Amino acid sequence: MPDRGAYGNRVAGYARISASPPSLVHTLFGQKFAFTRLTSEAPGVGLTTKIPNEAAYIISTQLRDFAHRQLWINGRPCPHLSLLQGCSNLYDLEDDIIAAVKSCFDSVQFYFTRRSLLEYAAANDVRATSTLEMERGLGLPDAIIAFLGHALLPTLARPKEVSALFKEHTACALYAHLLRTYGAGADNKRSPRSQLTSAQVRRVKSLILGNLGGDVSLLEMAQECRLSVSHFTRAFRNATGVPPHRWLLQQRVARAKDLLLNSGTSVAEIAEACGFADQSHLTRVFQQMVGESPVAWRRLRKM
Repeated sequence: MPDRGAYGNRVAGYARISASPPSLVHTLFGQKFAFTRLTSEAPGVGLTTKIPNEAAYIISTQLRDFAHRQLWINGRPCPHLSLLQGCSNLYDLEDDIIAAVKSCFDSVQFYFTRRSLLEYAAANDVRATSTLEMERGLGLPDAIIAFLGHALLPTLARPKEVSALFKEHTACALYAHLLRTYGAGADNKRSPRSQLTSAQVRRVKSLILGNLGGDVSLLEMAQECRLSVSHFTRAFRNATGVPPHRWLLQQRVARAKDLLLNSGTSVAEIAEACGFADQSHLTRVFQQMVGESPVAWRRLRKM
C-alpha cells in the first residue's frame, strides 16, 4: 500500500516548498503520527495546492511571526490575521483547504488521523471523540502545543537517536491535551489509577532491562501491567520518579558504565550494545547524565 498522509515533503509540496530535514514519522495504534517543519525565506510562495481530503488533522504552531496569510476553508475566507509566534492552528483535512502565502514563515506541524484519536481515547481515560473544536484560522495561543513542537525540533536533526518511547510520549501528550481542551462534548476527565504494585514495577523493569539494546513500546509496558497507556505512564512516574523513557536512558547509561569499567569493548560497540544510535549519541546522553564523556569516565577509573 502506498504511503499517504499530509506530512513531510508531501505537505511541503502543497505549499510549493521542500521540507528539510525530513519528517519524524511514527506508527501509534496502527496509525501514522508525523512531525514536520515547514520553513520559507521567500517573501511569498503564492497560492497553495489543495490538500487531498482524508480523515486526519494537522496542528501547526508558529516558530516566528507569520505576517501575511489568507486562508479559505470550503471556499469561505477565514479572518485575514497575522499569526504570531507560539500561536496554533487546527486544520481538519476533511475540509477543502487553500491558502495564499504572502510572507516568510517558519512553523512545525503535527499530523495524525481521526482514528488515532479514537484509539487513544479507547485505551486511556478520556471520552471517545474524533471531533476537535478549535475556531479555524485564528491562530490561538497554546503553550502546550508550542512546547511539544519545540521539544521535537532536535529530533529532526538526529532521528535515529529518538526512541519509540519518546515519540509515543509526545504523541500521547498531544492527544491528551487536544481531547481535554478541544474535544467535542463534556468534561473528559475520569478518575485515574495512579499506583503500580511492586510486582508490576518488577515486571516492567524486567521488560525494559531485557530490551536495552532495542526499543520497547509504552503499549507493551502498559499491557504488562494491564493498564491504559496514560494510567501506566502516570503510575510509573509515581513509582520511580521519572517517566519510562527517562528510566530507560538511565539503565542504558548504567549498562554502558558497567561495560566501560569491566570490559575492553570499544565505546562504539558499547553504544550499539546499549541501544544508542551511535557513539556520538551515547556520548551526548552520558555527558548530560554523568557530567563527563564515556572516554574520560573510563580513563579516570582505569588509571
